[in-house]
Amino acid sequence: MQTFKSRILQNHYVAPPTSSSAGDVRSPRWKFQVGLAGLRSGEWISSVSAILLFVLMFFHWFGVKLVNTSNLLFAVQSFGQGKSAWEALEYIPIVLTITIVVTLAVPALRLVDAFPKPSLPLNWLVAILGLVSMLLISVRIIDPPTFWVEPTITSEGTVQAPIFLALLAAAGIAVGGWRTMREEADGDSGV
Repeated sequence: MQTFKSRILQNHYVAPPTSSSAGDVRSPRWKFQVGLAGLRSGEWISSVSAILLFVLMFFHWFGVKLVNTSNLLFAVQSFGQGKSAWEALEYIPIVLTITIVVTLAVPALRLVDAFPKPSLPLNWLVAILGLVSMLLISVRIIDPPTFWVEPTITSEGTVQAPIFLALLAAAGIAVGGWRTMREEADGDSGV
């Protein structure tokens, strides 16, 4: 049984350039070459979607609307600065971050051949986490958060465009995971 290091070195050692000069002695250089061309199309879809989701988490997902909740005849509405996913949501950014890390780790580990092929494809986990992320984002689109409530004024969240793009990115993660599972089942090695 080969160790991890021996498999890496056997597959990815690049010989140093030879020197024509007798006095030029160079030590061998180890260069690890992991080609992104080895990614399957489903892994490309899920990886790009994961990076996009991470970036979108810093944009304002919700606007802040102040609403008068008293029984007075006049209605006061004003808008405040928006809130990103990190600021507005409690546990959802943690789940989204786990989804992003797993989505990017699965193809990276496969490319460097870090572990033997598991009996179950790991991309089912990517697909399920993508679906869970879609569900959590959808819930917040349907039911935006309320940031604070006082006796006469309520601060409500209003959805903005980046949350819809984040929903599409989560869908891309799920579709990419599912597509990679199909590619594995069809026998496409990808490398």
